[in-house]
Amino acid sequence: MRSVAVLALEADAQIAWLGEKGLPLVDELALEFDDGFRLVPTFIERGWLNATVLAEIELR
Repeated sequence: MRSVAVLALEADAQIAWLGEKGLPLVDELALEFDDGFRLVPTFIERGWLNATVLAEIELR
């Protein structure tokens, strides 16, 4: 959820967030999102997310 929230920020706020975390590249935002995205099937399996969420995310 954090990666989605940060990605929804304006570009300058994203850069500021990266600086606060000591992360050097904007690519870190995409990598963090990907790490979370890989967990979606597990979240669905455990009932933490509805399976329709995956279809919505993949369409975007």
